[in-house]
Amino acid sequence: MGNVSHRSNLRDDSGTHLQKTFVKSKVMQTTLPPPEILHEIFLYFKPVGIDAIEPRRMLVSLARTCKAFKDEAIAVLWSSIPLRALFYPLPSCAVHKDGVDGPPDFEDITIDLNNSIGIKYSALESLFPPHLIGNETFPRLTDLNLPFHDDDIPWHVLPVFLVPTIRSIRLLSCSGGALSFVSLLSERCPALESLIVYNQQENLWAGSIRDTFEAVVPQLQHLKAYDGPLLLQHPPRGLSHLPSLQRISLNLCAPLWGDLSGDVRLPYRSLPFPALSDVTLELDYPHKAKVFFDAVGSQSRTQEPQPLSTTVYFHFAPSMGEVFETCTTLSSHPRFTLSSLRLLPRTNHNDDYYPDLVITLNTIRPLLQSTSLTKVDISVSPMASFTDADLEEMANAWPHLEVLKINQAVESWNTSPQITLQGLRTLLTTCLHLRRLALAMCVPASDRENDDWQLDRISNMADRTNSALTSFHLLNSQIEDDILFCVVLSKMAPKVRVNALPYGVVAADMVARKREGGFSAYSWDELSERISRFIRGGDLDIRLSQIERSRA
Repeated sequence: MGNVSHRSNLRDDSGTHLQKTFVKSKVMQTTLPPPEILHEIFLYFKPVGIDAIEPRRMLVSLARTCKAFKDEAIAVLWSSIPLRALFYPLPSCAVHKDGVDGPPDFEDITIDLNNSIGIKYSALESLFPPHLIGNETFPRLTDLNLPFHDDDIPWHVLPVFLVPTIRSIRLLSCSGGALSFVSLLSERCPALESLIVYNQQENLWAGSIRDTFEAVVPQLQHLKAYDGPLLLQHPPRGLSHLPSLQRISLNLCAPLWGDLSGDVRLPYRSLPFPALSDVTLELDYPHKAKVFFDAVGSQSRTQEPQPLSTTVYFHFAPSMGEVFETCTTLSSHPRFTLSSLRLLPRTNHNDDYYPDLVITLNTIRPLLQSTSLTKVDISVSPMASFTDADLEEMANAWPHLEVLKINQAVESWNTSPQITLQGLRTLLTTCLHLRRLALAMCVPASDRENDDWQLDRISNMADRTNSALTSFHLLNSQIEDDILFCVVLSKMAPKVRVNALPYGVVAADMVARKREGGFSAYSWDELSERISRFIRGGDLDIRLSQIERSRA
């Protein structure tokens, strides 16, 4: 009887313990956030790149923590499928890389069928037969990149990757049997948000392929970003009526739009684009920008002007008059207030290819009306000329400027720079949010004799410091006195890294902190000796560690 009583007591003790555990677990579950919140938290651990091992391990650990974490952690873990994991177990005869049998190094979300790296076509068809149900094979796939260039593409197999969770698709070819693949996008991927369509054989956009896209794209009601040709053959079909479309990148070159004569027409204000905020245009004729923006609908009377970021790529060198017209078009649209502008060449042309004209402030003067500009990046001619007065006028017109780049894509102004330290000072003290800068300036050796740049005055500069500037590209600047330049700039923008003098400014700032009174406690010879060690010669890593250690 004693043994029986002992067992009964064990059962009682065990039952009490289990009951307490159950109550504690129930309380914990009631205090957990809902699955939607957990999902948002776990997204911070989402792996980026095929080699992101640690984030995956953390998500696995979270999934093993408790049942409440399991589903959401696994959902995030598989939302970007590392295809390498699928193909490594396969025999070497199924895949090839650079002509050598073995598993290919795929990006997380890329199916690559190029000859140099990818899956053999025959193997692809055997791995993923057409009747396979995609959402059972890739239940968490969100992004699909198909960088195909060949005509012999098994389009009848690829629909296996079109699953309801897809948010982004990138196509680099639309040849052959692409029609059947494209026609399934709206049905299989109703939540698609980004569609990039690039086709090297531009003439293929004529006829059935274009008609297919024009029939499918308007049904993608959640589409937010589109990169491809302008779809407007049969209004109102096309892009402009999509309610969520914010970013568009359009190729307006012939023969995708218009013929080689450049004669194109669109009805005035015929393209609504209700949510448009970011436009990139590829142009072979600059006047096409005006034709397009004249067709974009204006806002209703109750709406405030909407901010617009615009990038224009010129396939052919524009004249300065055409650049002026483009700036006028972009800055005067009644619906938009220009917030960002980039005017760039599509390819690197030889200098002889451009007109023998110089871009000046007068070339882009219409942009001064756009007082909300935060980014200006212009490289439309290999020659540029701006003065201190021009820089002051631009700074006053664009007080919120964060990026100013003039001819960085060309990497030179090919003229004698006229901007001085005084002009730079005006820009930096007016545009306090300026983060990145690219322009050409001159700092002659004679500036040391200038009253404004005496060491005591530099130490006592009362101007507001620009703490935002972190990058300054000097292009073809003529800096005869780099010590003076670094000393002055360390007072104007102490956090900046200058491409030609990567540690000069921070070294000057470090030297100034060494003595009470700053630069006024030194002579120019002493400054030259101390700063030159960091901006000339020696190991960059050693210099950087010295500077960081000194500042700490």
